[in-house]
Amino acid sequence: MKASTRLNVALSLTLLNLLSSAVPLSLTLGPGTDNLLLNHRALAAEKVNLDAYMKKVSDKIGPLWNPPKTEAKKLTVKFTINANGSVADLAIAEPTGDKALDEQALALIKKAAPFAALPPGMPKLTVSFGLPTQRGVTADGVNMQSYYDDMWKHIQAGWWVPKRLLFMRVPLKIVINKDGSLNAVSLIKSSGDANADKLALIGVRRAAPFAPLPEGVEAPFTVNYTIGYDGSKDHFVIWNGQRVSMGDSYTSAGGVKTTLTDTTTEKDKQFHLRKENTLIKMSELDDLIAAKEKQGGSENQELPPILLEYAKQHQSIEEQKQALEKMRRALKICEAAPERKPELLRCLMAVGETEYSLGNLQEAETLLTRAIAMKEEAIKINPSEKDADYKSLLNTYARLLYKQSRQKEADEQYKKIKELG
Repeated sequence: MKASTRLNVALSLTLLNLLSSAVPLSLTLGPGTDNLLLNHRALAAEKVNLDAYMKKVSDKIGPLWNPPKTEAKKLTVKFTINANGSVADLAIAEPTGDKALDEQALALIKKAAPFAALPPGMPKLTVSFGLPTQRGVTADGVNMQSYYDDMWKHIQAGWWVPKRLLFMRVPLKIVINKDGSLNAVSLIKSSGDANADKLALIGVRRAAPFAPLPEGVEAPFTVNYTIGYDGSKDHFVIWNGQRVSMGDSYTSAGGVKTTLTDTTTEKDKQFHLRKENTLIKMSELDDLIAAKEKQGGSENQELPPILLEYAKQHQSIEEQKQALEKMRRALKICEAAPERKPELLRCLMAVGETEYSLGNLQEAETLLTRAIAMKEEAIKINPSEKDADYKSLLNTYARLLYKQSRQKEADEQYKKIKELG
């Protein structure tokens, strides 16, 4: 089993520990007015849409709220936001009977304040803010625990870090659309290690899409989650067959002093470093693809070389299936513009050779024979086209024929290769 696979197995073994250390699983502070019961008179008088403003308020409050164990079923705080963003008239709308819970809710708002200044012309705004009191249950009473369990499994499958970063904790804000697609993911606070931060963001992006949101949950839905192990005495990870817990301090490659002794073999360290850099490179390519799609749509002819580079990154960390998906998309775009022969030829070669390496011989033969025909047509015009690419095509095709016991046809290809010198 490869190191990357072993890490994912390790994560599934420590699911309960990971969940117990996450920040608040029941956060449901949406950007609209469903969870934020605003003063309707103020809205009507000013004719101002406050959705964007209240989202900023939610974003400040959300990461700070982590309710204690309580029997309370409902908790609502009310307060006034002044023009400059300061808070006044803070109170519990209706006491819950749990004094510690009520005090924590009031302390939460004080800590989150001040908020951004109100829109021009609005002197103050009174809001009632519903806070969830039970883990896995939203402020509106929707039980989300099974949804969270499924979501965390997806994240664990998508998140990967080298051993040295296992105990770097990265708090994230994850925003999910109604259909389960990822709306946004961002850092709440840096872990202190740039690569740990990047790999956490990448892990969530690779994990998406998630399941559609349950009925009764407004979208986009925001949840805060901390990726990484906290390293307390009750936490450890089975990684590469070892029990990993907190050990001697050392300084990570990202310049952060951690408390984990890295006993990984040199061979695995090299693979982990390659994978770490590759995932970060993929994230950069994702941003580039998004920019190109924005400029020219999903069929933008500038996309194929980017997708082929992405495929190489997948292959470097042994993700052959994902590499093939990127190559096939590149080929589809190239086939929409057959006049761009060099780009089409590169795509045919890449997909054909990868299909062959994965044992998809029928698909590979169709693509390789097309590529060889294109190459031989170009050779008629320019003999210098008898290059390394042509030789590689012939060699792959000959091996494919040989695997199918088509010896005579394979010998014909080897004869062409011999004539190339």
